[in-house]
Amino acid sequence: MRIVFDTNFIMTCIKQKIDFIYELEGHELLLPKQVIKELEKIVEDKKKKFEERELARTSLMFIKSFRNRFKEIELERKFVDRGLERLEGVDIIATLDKALHKKLRGKFKFLVVTKRKKLEIIN
Repeated sequence: MRIVFDTNFIMTCIKQKIDFIYELEGHELLLPKQVIKELEKIVEDKKKKFEERELARTSLMFIKSFRNRFKEIELERKFVDRGLERLEGVDIIATLDKALHKKLRGKFKFLVVTKRKKLEIIN
């Protein structure tokens, strides 16, 4: 299965210490270049809380250390959510964005983090 990630999913997994790379072994992991840009923006944004900037920095380091597991892709839109809306050829979107779930329900399945810090695929 082909799984594409958005920013909040990666940051939440890092914050909750969920090794999603291990959990998703055997799947094709797609990482939009726009996600990397969003993380870099958060790191540089002095208006963000220190904890959020550090979480973004840690997320970037995690991505770089597993760069060989990700296939970088370019979305059609500048912003991740808008680009995910126009995405094709993907089975699952890893996101925690409820509005995105509602908008794309029926087109994709979603990978979410449950309250028990487990990954779950939902429709």
